Amino acid sequence: MNRLYIIGNGFDLAHGLPTSYNNFIDDFWTNLRENISDDGVKELLDFDESNTGFIDYGTICNYSDFVESIKSFTREYTSYLFDEDQQACITKGNSFKPVFKFKNSFLRK
Repeated sequence: MNRLYIIGNGFDLAHGLPTSYNNFIDDFWTNLRENISDDGVKELLDFDESNTGFIDYGTICNYSDFVESIKSFTREYTSYLFDEDQQACITKGNSFKPVFKFKNSFLRK
């Protein structure tokens, strides 16, 4: 299991610097389009590299925007569906091949 320990004295937050956990996570989602091919992203997310169109539906600034982007993608491309329980985008039909899913829950919400 991966764990992230954030230790600090609060100096950065007291001076209004964007260094909170939420800032970190929101930055990850905001820059997902540019970083989708990075090895660090691939360690956290499992996705079909030949099918990353799901990130092009709307502005992504946080996890909620990302989920809405995937839902918009599945509404337009009906051969895909978004599994709410698994938080994954999969192909319909016999294979149910994941187009996107989390490798762990670190980045959820």
